Formats: sequence, C-alpha cells, structure tokens
Amino acid sequence: IATHPLLTTPPQLLIAIENPKCFNAFALDYDLSFDLLMYIFMIFSLFSTFAVAMGRIMAIDYGRKRCGIAVTDELRMIASPYDTVLAHQLEDFLKKYFSENLVDIVVIGLPVDMKGDASESEKYIQPFLNRFRKLFPGKKLERFDERFTSKMALQAMITAGSKISERRDKGNIDKVSAAIILQDYLQYAMKD
Repeated sequence: IATHPLLTTPPQLLIAIENPKCFNAFALDYDLSFDLLMYIFMIFSLFSTFAVAMGRIMAIDYGRKRCGIAVTDELRMIASPYDTVLAHQLEDFLKKYFSENLVDIVVIGLPVDMKGDASESEKYIQPFLNRFRKLFPGKKLERFDERFTSKMALQAMITAGSKISERRDKGNIDKVSAAIILQDYLQYAMKD
C-alpha cells in the first residue's frame, strides 16, 4: 500500500497545495492531473470522516424569576457559566443563541428532594419544557439532577475568591449552578 502513487506525497504536491498558482503547472508537467485530483479527494474524504461537527451542550438552571445558562466549549469538554436570563425572556434568548451557535443538547436541571421525588418547583418547569419541545423540535432535551447546586455554586464562588457583592448577586449563583449541572452531566455522559 505504501508504494501506491496516490498514497505517497511528492514534494511537488506539497508545493502545489501551498501555492495554488503552481497547481496547473505541476499537473501539466507531470501529467498527473487525474491522479493528483484523486489524491486530494482522498485526503479531504479522510479529514471529513473525522471532522464531524459537534454542537455545544447547554444547561439551564430554570427558576421562576431567573434562569442560569451554562454552555460547553465546541469539543464538549469544559462547562462554563454563560449568562443569567429573566425567565420570561428565556425563549427569545434561546432563539437568538441557537441561531448563532450550534447546540445539540439542552440539559434542564431536575429539582428533586432527598427521596428522589420531584420538588414543588417542577410544576413551573413543565410548561416551559412543553413550549421548548414545540419551539425547538430538533434539540435533544435532557434532564439532570440539580440537588445542592446552589449551595455548591456559592461554595465554588467563595473558593474562587469572589467578592461578597458578587456572591450576593443571585444571577451569578444561577449561572454557576447551571455550570455545575452541566459539568455533572458531562461526567455522567462520559461514563456511558
């Protein structure tokens, strides 16, 4: 296989790829126009096999007044707090964000009590989930346990050296809570 002319890279080809003006001269000089095009096609086919576009994952810590938003990087490795949005503006925010960014999965915090039963705030989340499914039918919707994320977020902010005024801003706690939900989801998803 290694001796096949399409699988070896002649130095002239590297020059032709770096400098497109000499492509035609190279192809004509060596009478390899077809072989050269096949070689280039094979290279692009190989890269396109591995370069599958992955969308980000978004987490929402849904609240009656505010919603914390967190997103991953494009490689889905790092969860970062992104923003805090008023609950009544969340759908407009999501429309705009989804139009500008590729997001495949949206994780919504699942408020449960210590027994694992749905908490009182779940009744406020369900109407949003129904609207979300109608507005964004192509988005995969996941639920993930959000127990203790607000306390964990406050502790993370203290550990990170946040000022008292920043810790008192509930919007900051909401978006850090969303990042904790997202990070926990990523760790869970990696196990599967």
